[in-house]
Amino acid sequence: MILGALEKKSDITLADLRAELAGHGIGVSVAGLWRFFKRRRITLKKRPGMRPSRIVPTF
Repeated sequence: MILGALEKKSDITLADLRAELAGHGIGVSVAGLWRFFKRRRITLKKRPGMRPSRIVPTF
């Protein structure tokens, strides 16, 4: 169910995933979900890294 919910909505947060599982009667903690993904070496990034800001001189 966890992986199915992840496929359905790839940018889901752990808290949202926990709430969705609770709707199906499955009680799990955010830390438990984190460990689930860590054991399976599944890492998800919410967004790409930001470019470093730079100061443009004005003349």
